[in-house]
Amino acid sequence: MASSRTFEKDLLVDYAWSAWSALGVSGWNAETFAACVDIEALIVLTGCLGDADPRLHDESIDWCVANAAWISRSRLAHVVRDSSSNLS
Repeated sequence: MASSRTFEKDLLVDYAWSAWSALGVSGWNAETFAACVDIEALIVLTGCLGDADPRLHDESIDWCVANAAWISRSRLAHVVRDSSSNLS
């Protein structure tokens, strides 16, 4: 039986894949993502997942490089700061 922490991390990885796929990342999740995608928060979430899914990590970085104009650096800094203070 998997621990609840592993189960939660798997759910977050699935969520991240769905959101990145909605943005055009080539992913395995074919489900429709029926929500708005907060790009900066998704970037932080994906970074927090660490090595949970190396392909997700690589694909998300590729998307960010190709679509840098869509990412707000100032908002990304705020999201990172807010997520860091919530972890303390």
